[in-house]
Formats: sequence, C-alpha cells, structure tokens
Amino acid sequence: MVPYFLYRLDQMFKPEVTGLSDTVSNIYRKHVWISPSGLYDNDALQFCVNKLGIDHLVFSADWPYVPMTDARAFVENAPLSDIGKEKFSHLTAEGLLHLSE
Repeated sequence: MVPYFLYRLDQMFKPEVTGLSDTVSNIYRKHVWISPSGLYDNDALQFCVNKLGIDHLVFSADWPYVPMTDARAFVENAPLSDIGKEKFSHLTAEGLLHLSE
C-alpha cells in the first residue's frame, strides 16, 4: 500500500522535518522492492511500475491464500516489455538474493 501514499508521505514528512537527506519517496525508491503478492491486477502493477520502476518489483504469489491458477497468466499478460516480464518474474529476485552467482 505504501506506493499509493508516497505523495502524501512527502507532503507530511519533508526532509527539513525528518532530518533525512532526501524525500521519503526517493529513499523508498532506492531501498525497497515490492511485490503484488497475489494481487493480479494490471492497473495496480502499472501504478507500481510508474512509482518505483520495474527494477524494484518482484513477482510473488500469496499461496495458499490466493490460488496459483492465475499467476502465470498474470505475468504472461502483464503490460510489460519482454525484458520487463523477465525482470519481474525472476531476474530482479535472482539479483537481490544473489542466485545468479
């Protein structure tokens, strides 16, 4: 839910108030990776891509709470480029977890 509130956080917690070196949203964008975790909604995905960039999104499922039946179709039909789908589905997670070394 945080990406939806980044604008508000920047309004309420300016660097001169927080003592941070940058805005909350810029610090968040640099240090946080997010996942839709079973929310297979293209509009929400596109919003998060616009807010954070594809390099800060990783795919995950929320099984057993959300069935896996729609997971593959969600990634395959996501409004992303081919490389965006690769990053989202596995490349970003592999890099974060140092799995490709």
